[in-house]
Amino acid sequence: MTENNVLDSWKEISRYLDKKVRTCIRWENKLGLPVRRIDNQSTRSRVFAYKSEIDQWLKQRANGHQLQRTSFFLRKSVMAGALSLAIGLLALFLVRPFARSTGAASAGPGRLVKIAVFPFADGDGAEYDKYLSVSLTQEIVDCLQRHEGIAVIPLPSLLTAVSLAKADQIGRDLGLDYFLRGEIRREKDRASLAIEFVKAGNDELIWSSKYQEPLDHLWTVKNDISSNIGQKLHCGENPEREVRASAEGPNKGHALDSYFKGNFILSRLNGESNDPWILYYQGKFYESKYSAGDNELAISLFRQAISRDQTFAPAFVGLATCYANFVNFNWDFNVLWLDRAEELLAKALAWNPDLPGYFSTSLEVLLLRESCFGQDRGKRIAALAEAGLKKYPNDQQLNSIVGTYHFHKYGKEGQPEDWQKAVHFKERSFWLNPYALSNIVYAELLLLNKDYDRALEVCSLLEKIDASSLAKFQSGEIYYYRGDLDKSESIFKSFEVPAKFRLISLFYLGMIHAQRGEQKEALKAVEEIKLLSPGEHRYFDDRLKLASIYLGLGQVETGYEHLQSFFHKDRSIRERYIRYRYIELDKNFDKFRKDGKFLEILNRKEPTLWLRARPSA
Repeated sequence: MTENNVLDSWKEISRYLDKKVRTCIRWENKLGLPVRRIDNQSTRSRVFAYKSEIDQWLKQRANGHQLQRTSFFLRKSVMAGALSLAIGLLALFLVRPFARSTGAASAGPGRLVKIAVFPFADGDGAEYDKYLSVSLTQEIVDCLQRHEGIAVIPLPSLLTAVSLAKADQIGRDLGLDYFLRGEIRREKDRASLAIEFVKAGNDELIWSSKYQEPLDHLWTVKNDISSNIGQKLHCGENPEREVRASAEGPNKGHALDSYFKGNFILSRLNGESNDPWILYYQGKFYESKYSAGDNELAISLFRQAISRDQTFAPAFVGLATCYANFVNFNWDFNVLWLDRAEELLAKALAWNPDLPGYFSTSLEVLLLRESCFGQDRGKRIAALAEAGLKKYPNDQQLNSIVGTYHFHKYGKEGQPEDWQKAVHFKERSFWLNPYALSNIVYAELLLLNKDYDRALEVCSLLEKIDASSLAKFQSGEIYYYRGDLDKSESIFKSFEVPAKFRLISLFYLGMIHAQRGEQKEALKAVEEIKLLSPGEHRYFDDRLKLASIYLGLGQVETGYEHLQSFFHKDRSIRERYIRYRYIELDKNFDKFRKDGKFLEILNRKEPTLWLRARPSA
């Protein structure tokens, strides 16, 4: 909050009131919150407000007493994890991670009932109308979160196609008590909605209802659904969680329709559009799939959004993320992509200084400069991370990238506090969204902490939605270092394509054969590696993995040669302490840990140039 009398954005206004931005907009529309615009004729105009006017408005609304403000930490719903983050001394947490449901019928004293809300199915199947089902789902989630003793877990939109078929499995994974699911159909200005509230585990029907309503009545329907579920669970509403929305809501169907569009988190849309907002979310969908082809499609969509509106800051951030991906995933390992990304981020900051995505993408670019090109950005990274977390402490992506920063810093300096911070921020990011693919790094941290079972559970969650197979591959690594060679071998043998997974799998298969003493099979894997290694499929840890194979086979001189070559690389030096942890877990090194030559090699620090990136988030 600035020290002067002016609040110059919705974010500043929401901070001052300790309410969600969406709540502040609602208050302006329905309760007359005094908000001003630079251009009253434009819906995209920047807003501002005077603190003195807001204070006066608060007093009038409360008959001379200020409305109670809610802590910032209560504004974010947490997916499948620690929900209802609290202020001061009050904190409501879910049971221990991965705990199982007890199937209680009501909250009861101290009992936190966990409800997963599936994205509502769109019975019409019209892609352009999906915003209605997704937004209504979110509105119901918001209503449910007002109840005492209820933790609401909104499942990601991209689970819609598979979630109902795997409901029992998801319920077990997240320790759920109930599911809320439904289907909506739209016919012009009317909608039909079917709702089911069932017990997790046995699908026992607790409550159901059908609604046939005009669109503008959906505002009251969501409140009715929330009220009925609260009654069934004997959970009353807590006004401290969120100021209750007006029962009337927007007074016309098209106004409510516009409201839902404004709150819609798009999962996917097909076809062309001239709306930069829609193009942006299409781009976000494809960018998050982490493949070169989808990244190119996302670039096209972000560029289209910018061409429609040169001031649309989120599209600049999205395009910068795509450019960083070229380096991050080694599709085109060229520092010029990072230069372009930073130019776009500067433009985004100029148009809108209140974007959480600006901080996370900027941090990723700086980390890539440091970890891949040896450019020292430590002070800028630390300052940007601190500023971002101060503004957006509950942003999943930002917590994830800050965790990655401390992970890399630990790799370079070996300080225990950096390791602890890496685990803290990655765990926090996980509970903010258990299905984010960036949790791959959290699984890696758990692996290196020897918390193998929990690392496998994280990967199991990710495999449900991971089209890239990164989670499956990570599971193979976890099984290897845990010593379960049969399961590890089974996973790595399944990778025939793409070539990058095939190559890295061969390294692990060679390490498995070496650990078993199967010399012929291990050397056969090495020969196949030599055929695949040249060119674009170079692998960062290749020399370390070859050292593991040869030392496991007892070929000490060759093993030490590869180990020495690995620790001559710039990046190996920058990530030295991370590699030490991998070496500590790898049983192929067991016979050599006290050998003087082995210890001498691990402490060498002569750098050589090397080019290769590894996903940073």
